[in-house]
Amino acid sequence: MLKAELKGKLPEVENLEDILTSNFFTLIRYIPFKDCFLKILEQTKDYSSGKRNLLDRLTDKIDDLDPTNYSFKKVFFWPNSNVYGEPDIIVILESSIDIFPDILFCIEVKYLSKKSSEEEGDQLKRYFEALSKKRNRITFSEPEISNFKGLFMGIIYLTDMEQSEEVIDSINQIKNDLKVNPEESLFELRWKNITKIINEINSEENKYNHLLKDLQEYLIYKNFKDFDGFTIPYEDIFSLDTHKIFYHKRGLFFKGVSYVPMDIVNYVNDKRKIIFYKGG
Repeated sequence: MLKAELKGKLPEVENLEDILTSNFFTLIRYIPFKDCFLKILEQTKDYSSGKRNLLDRLTDKIDDLDPTNYSFKKVFFWPNSNVYGEPDIIVILESSIDIFPDILFCIEVKYLSKKSSEEEGDQLKRYFEALSKKRNRITFSEPEISNFKGLFMGIIYLTDMEQSEEVIDSINQIKNDLKVNPEESLFELRWKNITKIINEINSEENKYNHLLKDLQEYLIYKNFKDFDGFTIPYEDIFSLDTHKIFYHKRGLFFKGVSYVPMDIVNYVNDKRKIIFYKGG
């Protein structure tokens, strides 16, 4: 499915959240947790004043715990609760050291949609209620979730754009209705931060480069990256009336050319064609 989408063979599904969820998490679960997803979890931020990540919260709860000793035990896609609905992803981690508990967290994936909050109630509140209490986890059909006796670490809200207002709304509803403070259990994560981590890991030689390359290509195809200007072919540089030119605070910025001749610089300055600023 991923390769077909990259080749433009499935235009009818390109904007579907479920396809994105399936393509990405199907691949990443085959890369050892400590080599990739652990680094992604370092990019999460909770909603406490300290803005700590999920791994920080984990080590706060358990002395001498080393997250690198953990691995994927199970990754569930749309596990069903007959009361609370279907979270996108539930991850269970297990430690190689028996004295440390299994870890469970939920990932709610967003692409072009917003949080669901109609009819069935606030989405994040429902999933928090479903997973934070043992008596509610039994509503899931998967035995590994319904019988889970380890440590619930919270919900990661994975989005393309900034969505803090949606999460704060959920936090307030949880406080009001469930009488608990979830600020240390709800985490934000942006797709572009995942892209950065994948790029960094894939820049080093390892036996998972083929998987990382596919993930890297897919995330960039979905445009999950920082904006870095337009590419202008060298032969079109003189057609400045029809192109948007960017410059960096340290000087002119042309993406896609190895150098900019001085006559181009002079022309741009004379015609005042520098019409966009790219900070950095």
